[in-house]
Amino acid sequence: MAQPQCSLPIIHFASLVYRFPSFERLIQSAPTILVENGKILEANLKRELLTVEDLRHVLRKNQVDLDEELPFLRKVLLEADGAITIVRRLHGARGLRELRKARS
Repeated sequence: MAQPQCSLPIIHFASLVYRFPSFERLIQSAPTILVENGKILEANLKRELLTVEDLRHVLRKNQVDLDEELPFLRKVLLEADGAITIVRRLHGARGLRELRKARS
């Protein structure tokens, strides 16, 4: 039984990315900012075919309550691979204590 030939382009692509790291940046899209400085960027949600409810659902899965924590979100990014990155603001001594606990 013959092997499918579809794996050859993938291997060739991987070797190009390995040899020329800048090649990957040309092909892979940059992350899309969904929330910035506590504000939902609805135009970016629309461009990614997402709703505020979709955003709320994804954040809830990451233990973030959009209604309570929106002002404390510095950025929420939709990565090229579909992953979500959440960057929170740190405020005052409380934020520094939380950061130190997380690092230790």
